[in-house]
Amino acid sequence: MINFEVIFKRTANQALGERRGIKRYGSAFAPLDESLSRAVVDISSRPYAVVNLKLKREKLGDLSCEMIPHVMHSFAMNAGVTLHVKVVFQFTNPSKYGFKGYVWGK
Repeated sequence: MINFEVIFKRTANQALGERRGIKRYGSAFAPLDESLSRAVVDISSRPYAVVNLKLKREKLGDLSCEMIPHVMHSFAMNAGVTLHVKVVFQFTNPSKYGFKGYVWGK
């Protein structure tokens, strides 16, 4: 996970470059099974992260759930973006869905 995190944030910052000619704001909702998650990003060069995934499990497969918000926060800090990710609604325990909304958001 750590190697992925380092590569991902460096690549994102390089891809954003000077941030000219790109839309500054973006958001996505991800309705997945019995939950709804939202991811909002501001490519502002002012890093900040608010991550509320309502994680109730200790792990998703081999991935420790406590690492997911940490990775999102580290990404925001190193890519220079403001990031808000939240599980808006969940009926059962779909902890992975906020993470999927973040990854799949457009």
